[in-house]
Amino acid sequence: MNQFFERIGYAITSMAAVIFVLMMTIIAMIFFSHTLFYEIFPPEMADWEKSTATWTLAFAWELTVLITTCNTQFIHKRIPIAMAVCSGFIILLFIHGFDHDLSGLDYFKRWFVGILVATINIVFSGLFYSKWCEAKKQISLEEKLTDLEWTISHQHSQLTETRADLEKSRTDFDQLFTYTEELEGFKAKELQKLKCPYCQGQYATIYKLTSHKGVCPSNPKKGTKQSVLEEAD
Repeated sequence: MNQFFERIGYAITSMAAVIFVLMMTIIAMIFFSHTLFYEIFPPEMADWEKSTATWTLAFAWELTVLITTCNTQFIHKRIPIAMAVCSGFIILLFIHGFDHDLSGLDYFKRWFVGILVATINIVFSGLFYSKWCEAKKQISLEEKLTDLEWTISHQHSQLTETRADLEKSRTDFDQLFTYTEELEGFKAKELQKLKCPYCQGQYATIYKLTSHKGVCPSNPKKGTKQSVLEEAD
């Protein structure tokens, strides 16, 4: 039951409902305008000429009222009000609201109908414009939301790739660090081999170290030349 009433609410407040009522009002006003124009056009015109001209003018007039009231942001606000008043006068002329032989109640009825139709005309035209702007704004927001979702998805993909690259770089760094430690250990061992065990002096090659060890002041076997093979052992 709640869904039923919600659907009714959505239908009443939708753009389609506004357009439906607005079109019914315009169609009725076209017939009113056509009848009035047909009465005041010169009788010298042929029937088909008068009918064509009055129908064309009636359509043009009501579309002018509609377009004018729906584009009030480009013109002075008093112009749509003036055109709505003109529509009301068309109704009054159509229903003979200015006849002299009418009673006060008849005058009230006719003028009330004229004012009511003019009010409906301008109110629904303005409501249509407001609904149209709202629909365009909603479409724009949906497009922006779609673009934002795409941007978020794209940035998420880039973030995932960046994290994968970072993790790979971290793994490579850890491996490089391990290699560096091994190289440092190997270098330390090699440098230790080139260090004099007596005076702790460092030499560039094993030959220079061997030559030095033979004359090293701290060598208890000073003066004895040792071979490279002996040093290697």
